[in-house]
Amino acid sequence: MPAKELKRRQKEETREQAKDVRREAKAARKQDKHDLAQYHHELRRSKDPSLFHGHRVFNSKDLNRVFNQDAAAKKRVRFRRRLIHGITLTLLVGVVVTGAVLAVMIVRGNLKVGPVAAVGTPAPVCPVTTFDYRPNKQVHLTVYNSTRREGLAGTVAAELKKRGYYVVKVANKSAEYAGTAVVVSGPAGRAAAFNLQRNIAGTDYVADTRSDATVDVYLTGAFKELVPTIKVDQTPGRLSCPRLNPEPTLPAASPGAQPTTTAP
Repeated sequence: MPAKELKRRQKEETREQAKDVRREAKAARKQDKHDLAQYHHELRRSKDPSLFHGHRVFNSKDLNRVFNQDAAAKKRVRFRRRLIHGITLTLLVGVVVTGAVLAVMIVRGNLKVGPVAAVGTPAPVCPVTTFDYRPNKQVHLTVYNSTRREGLAGTVAAELKKRGYYVVKVANKSAEYAGTAVVVSGPAGRAAAFNLQRNIAGTDYVADTRSDATVDVYLTGAFKELVPTIKVDQTPGRLSCPRLNPEPTLPAASPGAQPTTTAP
């Protein structure tokens, strides 16, 4: 059989199969429509008192069931609200009673209230070691500008380099301090910090936990200039910690009081 004739027959068979499928689908839709109409017809002719023209009729039992459920839900909500209000009121009464008892105890002196001392954190103290003046070339430091004066840290760092210091870094960083400058180091850098305090008058030493011997210098608003090289005191001494060891204040003399003298 020629190929063209074979293709023509295959196309005709395919068309016939498609027609059969459409006819079956149309017959199925027609049958479904007939069954639905028959179902509605039976519902309309039904003698069931709970149906009216095919629709469900709610009776008193159905209504009571619905309303009873709503009433139970409302009852549970009211119970929860009363429980929460009761607990809150009890706590408030307990707080008021406790406060009143504490107030009475404080007034009678049975309970003393004072400042709470910190436990486990020792108060910082200024080192009491006497340090020798270390050579400038052995001091490694970072210079921070904590003011609004542009270029302050760079200018001071350049002067320190001329004196032989090794400047690791120059940057801007704020420091909450109103003095001339702050010198910060770990235990290993205290001698280097002592050296810098002799070159920057009026500084305050602050310790941190670093392990190396580097030192940080924060230049603050009161800084003016370095101590002239020929005036730097290179004798041994201690670190300066004004904030940790404030100078004692002498009591004011009463008017008309005569000063007392001590024999040599």
